[in-house]
Amino acid sequence: MILNLRFAAVYSMKVSVVIPAYNEEDFLPQCLESLLSQEVPPDEIIVVDNNSVDATAEIARKYGVRVVKEKKQGMIFARNRGFNLARYDIIARCDADSIVSPQWIGQIKKAFAGGDIIAMSGPCYFYDLQRFRKFKKAHKLFLKAVYFRPSRIMLGHDVLFGSSMALLKAGWLKVKNEVCMNDRAVHEDMDLTIHLKPHGRIKFDPRFVAAISARRLRSPKTLVDYPTRWVKSLRHARKMKKAAIRRNNS
Repeated sequence: MILNLRFAAVYSMKVSVVIPAYNEEDFLPQCLESLLSQEVPPDEIIVVDNNSVDATAEIARKYGVRVVKEKKQGMIFARNRGFNLARYDIIARCDADSIVSPQWIGQIKKAFAGGDIIAMSGPCYFYDLQRFRKFKKAHKLFLKAVYFRPSRIMLGHDVLFGSSMALLKAGWLKVKNEVCMNDRAVHEDMDLTIHLKPHGRIKFDPRFVAAISARRLRSPKTLVDYPTRWVKSLRHARKMKKAAIRRNNS
């Protein structure tokens, strides 16, 4: 009886999955297939078409998921549109090139059933580094070394990673009017973390694993842009902290 009650508590929370997408016809099918093959199915899937000029929207419709349009160009605008339209208790978010494990939704529901977190994320590995496909652990350690661990050290808490994350809809409603709206100024997932942290615990779960494309690492522009925005995100966090201290002392 107790086990049945726990099972009911875990799966009573519903999950909306949001996927921002811009010209993702080559990657979106495998992402949607992984979501539609979940052991515990998502309660809705929203693909936010951010002015794609390819078959992104048509592909999403063929898979029977909800497709919405965001005319303002940019990841943050697309993400916010999806989060605002999400119907359910938990908002899960992945990228169009993410391939999530069959347990992904179930892991999310179990994590939030404990009631002690506001958001969660986990490690990822690259599925299309052909020469290194066998070394998934090395990929996860790479991301941990260049993003998760330095961010935790600098911020003092775990951070979210946009390719595989989830948060309470109630948490989003608290910060939706505070998050940075400039894609060039911050990493949107790190910025979201910074705004959510005062409202609850951010959890990094090493078992919450997803596969992602390494396509961005092949661009010299990315290798400069990502560290630059990481530093900008940290500066933004410090400004927020100082502002909070001033408010508390006034």
